[in-house]
Amino acid sequence: MKRTLKRALASLLSGALVLTMAVGAPALAADPDTVTIYHTNDMHASMISDAFNLAHVTTIKKSTPNSLLLDAGDATQGQPFSMLTKGKSVFELMNAAGYDAMVLGNHEFDYPQETLLENVRTANFPVLAGNLQFGNGSNQELKNELERDYIVKTVGGHKIAIFGMISPETSSLASPDKLKGLDFLDVKDETTRILNLIDANETGIDAVICLAHCGWSTEERYSSKAIAEAGAGRIDVIIDGHTHQDMLEGKSEKVGDTLIVSSGSTLANLGKLTLTFSGHDLTGVESGRINKATVEAEGIQPDPTCQAAIDKVKAMQEASKTQKVGNTQSALYASKIQARALDDQGNVVDVEYGVSGTTEANLYDLVADSRRWEAKEALSANAAYSNFDYIGYICSGNVRATIPAGEITMENVYQILPWSDSPVIYVAISPKTLYDMVEVGVSSVTSQDAVTGQISGGHGHFLIPSGFTYTYDLSKPAIAYEEYKKPDGTKAGRKIREGERVTEIKLEDGTVLDRNDDVKSIVVTSGTYNLGGGDGFWGFTEDNAYTKIGSGDGEKGIFVRYLEYLSAQPENKDGIRVPVNGGRIRAIGGGYTAESYQASVTAFGAGERAAGATFQVRVDGGEAKAYKTDDKGQFALPLSNGPHEVTVFKEGAVEETLFYLDNYAGILSAVVESESAIPADKTEPSGEENNQGEGNNQGEGEKPAGDPSVNTGDAFRPAAVAVALSGAALTAFLLRKKRR
Repeated sequence: MKRTLKRALASLLSGALVLTMAVGAPALAADPDTVTIYHTNDMHASMISDAFNLAHVTTIKKSTPNSLLLDAGDATQGQPFSMLTKGKSVFELMNAAGYDAMVLGNHEFDYPQETLLENVRTANFPVLAGNLQFGNGSNQELKNELERDYIVKTVGGHKIAIFGMISPETSSLASPDKLKGLDFLDVKDETTRILNLIDANETGIDAVICLAHCGWSTEERYSSKAIAEAGAGRIDVIIDGHTHQDMLEGKSEKVGDTLIVSSGSTLANLGKLTLTFSGHDLTGVESGRINKATVEAEGIQPDPTCQAAIDKVKAMQEASKTQKVGNTQSALYASKIQARALDDQGNVVDVEYGVSGTTEANLYDLVADSRRWEAKEALSANAAYSNFDYIGYICSGNVRATIPAGEITMENVYQILPWSDSPVIYVAISPKTLYDMVEVGVSSVTSQDAVTGQISGGHGHFLIPSGFTYTYDLSKPAIAYEEYKKPDGTKAGRKIREGERVTEIKLEDGTVLDRNDDVKSIVVTSGTYNLGGGDGFWGFTEDNAYTKIGSGDGEKGIFVRYLEYLSAQPENKDGIRVPVNGGRIRAIGGGYTAESYQASVTAFGAGERAAGATFQVRVDGGEAKAYKTDDKGQFALPLSNGPHEVTVFKEGAVEETLFYLDNYAGILSAVVESESAIPADKTEPSGEENNQGEGNNQGEGEKPAGDPSVNTGDAFRPAAVAVALSGAALTAFLLRKKRR
């Protein structure tokens, strides 16, 4: 009897296929008629934390009879230790944890195919890539290792078929030099093909699981939803990755009879699926989670063998933690920001926010500046290039960390730039090509709130400039390309619609570039990824789009040398200060008129709102001013348009809270929670500011917020921080200062 028919009969007998959502206890003995599937995705090498790591996962799996441990990709990139070994150490840790299978993610292709081959051979478990096609120029040994359509695992007497899918987006997310000869086929077509193979070649399959590094909230034809639709009635569970979503318990999705789950990212959760069988018929699936809180509550101890492997990689990367490469007086903001937040019930929770692809931030500016500086250092002494204009850029998705004020170490550099360190390329481009590049970056922005200025949309290819500024108009048409293959099989893009959003690009000397000028040469530092069309920069693949001048160091080395250069300047003897608002990007046409805005700060002390308390507030390192909370423990903070770094401290106290506010990112409120009780302060605040926050926080004769010459040299000390969540437009990004 066909499996699908058997299931239908079982469903009629039992009433329906029951899906329940419950937290699973990690160490309970499994019922003989159940199989437990533990799953991870998008770990990005964040698997060695003392609080919850792969050694805890190992203990949990070993304590659960009839269980599997599966991963949905993007495991090998993201932390210094993984970069130091080019991903191999991650596979060794997964071996120690007892993984049973994984699917490759797009970041597994950050390394050359020869390196990926070594990593796959390191794995003691099957590595899946069902829709990966190998053509001319690809590594044939890698083909031999990965060319399997599916595997079958027998667990507790039940045969479970498992196959893997990789997002076709990988072709534009990884460097072309890493993908030579590789193609990522349509997930729907390949799902149908593999399911037909399972039906034709296997008997007695009780459940089918797809490991999909495809994502839920992504382009539908690439998504896990598309896989579920293609496998309607034939796939029981899709364990998804790529978009870093928490889709466990009540957050899981269902397409037809297929349950779709995802555990978030960076091992914040271990997903748990409980498959219940009646005989050989699947009758129920439960989705649950295990995390740090579970480990603490249950007293789960790390597995000693796996912990020994973790300790080994920790020791390996210890040198990167102590190798100082610079010092900063200002926090360096970009990408993801770890913070604490108040949920709808008023509970303090740990959260992670992202600013990538929406707005300018000072760490983006700093990395872009390093690329420009490198090109000038390398080429300007050559008479042939001495009179050229030099610019730099970074795509916002390339920068993956936020760094507190203080020492900058090599560990921080790996966190900021966690990619394979391919050499940069110096190229000469025309203003016309530059306009197209910027058009690609701003074309994914969808709207701007007319009241707050919050920008929505954006993507990792949002371009951050150095040596030039630009203005874009959201009311104008966006650029559009279509992907195609050249006769030699390499991928390229063909422009099908001119972009009209970028209204002006202005060089540092004030020169406004002509968007139709294809003669003037500008030197820019780029990577092979973008030059090959990565991040949607298909304009580089058009004939005569650029002229290669030479190549340089990897971007990590460039960034380190630039930090050392800045640190050696007399004005930076107390550390680098990088203004949060560089003023390099201006958005218009969204219905918003740039103006000052008011942020709301709520203070807590000893768990209570701190009414009538006086706080000192410093904006962008400027002069401290006093603010007094009202009877709700709140005060209004007036700010000039754009992002700001804000320091708040209790008058007379040494603890400080450092956070980030930005109307363009919708960051309009923050909560300060003192480590000690904040008594009600009946005295009036000093200075001219009041609890209404009127004015622009830039007193007469003061330097404006964001002025790079503002330099206080004050040392920051930590305070506990939480974020007030008051709807989508009222979030706050905060950063807790590291204890040094």
